[in-house]
Amino acid sequence: KYIVRAEHDLIKVPDNIDTAEATSLVLTWMTAYQLLYRTTAKRAVDNKEPIFVQGGTGAVANAIVALASRAGCTVFTTARKEYHSRLKQQGVHPIDYRVPKWWLKLRKETGTGVSVSFEGVCPDSFKSAAYMLNSKGKLVIYGAHAPVFSG
Repeated sequence: KYIVRAEHDLIKVPDNIDTAEATSLVLTWMTAYQLLYRTTAKRAVDNKEPIFVQGGTGAVANAIVALASRAGCTVFTTARKEYHSRLKQQGVHPIDYRVPKWWLKLRKETGTGVSVSFEGVCPDSFKSAAYMLNSKGKLVIYGAHAPVFSG
């Protein structure tokens, strides 16, 4: 099947970019969009509520951070110190995950916690992601380990 689109709706992929690389960018951002707007997170994004993203410089996590920040959410994330400046330029609140008990410091910074916590790093970090949540918060798990927890 073919779909006809106007030229202004398309983006030319430069010749020096591999087709697989270009496709992965689209899939990464599409996944982030789906996680923000097609899960329990939608209400929080629509209401510009605070969110937490574990590992905010990873591919999908970085796209979640960018889209949520652009949507007006206050975004908290973990990242190595060398990425903090770039994240702060986006209006994001980063903390270095290598700081002992970083989750206690970040939870204090959030006040009452966040409405949604996105976890795509590993099962070892589920507790810290859940700790960020307020009393009505939702934990959104994605990535290779997510099917383990689905019903």
